[in-house]
Amino acid sequence: ALVGPTGVGKTTTVAKLAADYTMRKQRSVGLLTIDTYRIGAVEQLGRYAGLLEIPLEVVTDRASLERSLRRLEHCDMVLVDTIGRSPRAARPTQELGALFEGIPGVSYELCVSATTSLRDMRGTLESYAEIRPENLLFTKLDETFALGPMLSAHIEDTLPLSYFTTGQRVPEDIEQSSVERIIGMMIPFE
Repeated sequence: ALVGPTGVGKTTTVAKLAADYTMRKQRSVGLLTIDTYRIGAVEQLGRYAGLLEIPLEVVTDRASLERSLRRLEHCDMVLVDTIGRSPRAARPTQELGALFEGIPGVSYELCVSATTSLRDMRGTLESYAEIRPENLLFTKLDETFALGPMLSAHIEDTLPLSYFTTGQRVPEDIEQSSVERIIGMMIPFE
């Protein structure tokens, strides 16, 4: 499940991951969205699901989540698009944690925009710590000139980095994180 503040690109990142796992890695992928609040979010993910010819389930509560997971149990993996929540909100992950409580195999990827200030990244990491994200996924690397805050937040929090997104193209603009890529960001080679 991709979690994080509003506007960091979770829906587009879910589509990129789905395309990567479906097309490049030949995995059976299902999509699940609980983002029924944002206008157009379901439709956007639905278009990607249609292009990739993979199932999409829309979840509104615990009962629909359980039904959807049963329908997707044939998939190798299920990618979940979640509702963006302000890290300044009181317990921004409470509703999400309650929805997925007791569901086996759920892991959280915390998505943070690389354009975010270090202070705000720290606040986001602290706010989302309650659900114990397993990885940190940085989006919008193409939109920043300052990668220091991103790297500082990663070093301070010690969450493993999973992916970087570097543009709007699906599936091209996503890559797994690597030491080589991080060094290349700090010391550009020409």
